[in-house]
Amino acid sequence: MVDTSAPASRLDTDPRRAHVSLSKHPYQIGVFGSGTIGPRVYELAYQVGAEIAKQGHILISGGMTGTMEA
Repeated sequence: MVDTSAPASRLDTDPRRAHVSLSKHPYQIGVFGSGTIGPRVYELAYQVGAEIAKQGHILISGGMTGTMEA
């Protein structure tokens, strides 16, 4: 079983196993935003990402700074 709670850098990258893991989740949600944000927006972005994860969905981000890092 692939641990989908780990950061992407620690997830299994075998495409066959990744597909099985992703197919078990209702939605894969992509979130992209500005790389230059203030602390208030950062906290809000973090909360949105946390809620997406709590609901059992996969969160896909651009992985850079700002909202995507949160």
